[in-house]
Amino acid sequence: MRTIVPKEAPANVYKFEEAIKLLGGSVTLHPDGYATDKCYPDIHILPEDMQMDVQTQTATFTNQRTSTVQTLRLKPNHTYLHPSGYKVNVNRHPTVPKWRLIGTLAEPTFCHKPSTVSGGGKSEISKSLMDAVLHGPVFVGDYDVDMEQVSSIFNHDYSNCLKPDFLKGHSDPSRPILSEDRTLGSVIKLLTPEDICTDEHNNFVKSSPNHILAIVFCIKSNYRAHMGDNWKSYFTVDITNGSPGHELKFGGRQLVGSYLRVGTRKNGTWRNYKMRQDFYPAAKVQMEDDITASVVVPREKIIGLPADYSRYPSLKIAENCEWRLFQRPDDAIIPGFDKQTEIDFAEPGLFWYVPAISF
Repeated sequence: MRTIVPKEAPANVYKFEEAIKLLGGSVTLHPDGYATDKCYPDIHILPEDMQMDVQTQTATFTNQRTSTVQTLRLKPNHTYLHPSGYKVNVNRHPTVPKWRLIGTLAEPTFCHKPSTVSGGGKSEISKSLMDAVLHGPVFVGDYDVDMEQVSSIFNHDYSNCLKPDFLKGHSDPSRPILSEDRTLGSVIKLLTPEDICTDEHNNFVKSSPNHILAIVFCIKSNYRAHMGDNWKSYFTVDITNGSPGHELKFGGRQLVGSYLRVGTRKNGTWRNYKMRQDFYPAAKVQMEDDITASVVVPREKIIGLPADYSRYPSLKIAENCEWRLFQRPDDAIIPGFDKQTEIDFAEPGLFWYVPAISF
């Protein structure tokens, strides 16, 4: 599938004042210039210029009444909303003592799989990918050789990576990878072949081994400004039996990567694939299962569509026809494969029905 990228990044059109007007009396507007939901005090709406920093644990924005810069302490289990509906949560990594910001788009993707048979995978697309993600060490081959390749990627000149038609409206591509002006997501996008980039840049990216890029992303994720050019001294491996080890560490703590478990081999071993350093499974809500009514209509007949839909001549509208949806926990027969089902089964008040069978 080819990604269609606009030549100019779209400007934000969502304003805090409009969001507050739309929400009406359902929120409390604070003197500091942000609002909180009255029914859910852990949901906050911030102005459109909001900036989140997990290192300082603060959200920074402009108080539109006083035109002063305000800061708000970020709290776990709280949700911070942009006027567009984009929401940010502070999330703790499941295996290491590290906090991160998780962003969720306001506009969801509706996955609809029509005309399939039993076993075709309809239920699977509505299940969370979380239980298929494993967490393990970040591996290096030869430490000195790998770090030389990492350094060459950090020191590479990216000023001419974009095609001329895409320069306008996009951030300065010459920003150093370890600069505070670049996010981890920006680095991952920079080191991924794209149609908007020159052939020379794409060839450079393709020539970098996957395990080297994984190390680059991992270092970027943990890099701090005070390290300067001496970042290599903070990322080490242990010496085992007189030889350098193969598990990357940061400040003496083992670094962890995410791996996707995809089936098994004939000998029973798992087939795992390294995932992006900033990967987080999408939040999912099951909208349908077996019985759905649908109709295809011209796009121009539907009012209020997002701008992204302008490239589609027609759209399909689907509506669930079942009273209740059932999520069959096939993987729960193997301990640890479906943690949500295990949690549900362990809760009190569960009624088990076992039919009597006579022989």
